[in-house]
Amino acid sequence: MLGNRRPRHALLALVLLLQQIGALQQLTNIPPELVAQLSLILPLELVLTLAWALIFAWLAVNLWRGLPARRLWQALTVYAATGVLRLLVFARTDYHHGRTPVLLFALLLAALVLFRTRTESRQEPGI
Repeated sequence: MLGNRRPRHALLALVLLLQQIGALQQLTNIPPELVAQLSLILPLELVLTLAWALIFAWLAVNLWRGLPARRLWQALTVYAATGVLRLLVFARTDYHHGRTPVLLFALLLAALVLFRTRTESRQEPGI
């Protein structure tokens, strides 16, 4: 019996971990002649990607052990916020600038849902 474990949440954290490992592999294989053309700061990007990989690995293990799923949703909200912030700072094309309002709205919506579920889980039953 799984008890309090959330295998689907742990699986989601594992998928995100694999995505970060793939991103690390791509970042380490950028040809030197393209590094100068990037608007990203490559060492910062490597550190952030490695940090997120470690966070998602920790979450996967601890979600399997019974960590509340809200920790995953909190991490996903921060992950999305850092992605939007990175897009705002490093975007060069009109396409990326054009989709920024939509991403900001989606991030705000996710934060509101997270806040609402967090406040609902703190309320006592019967009130």
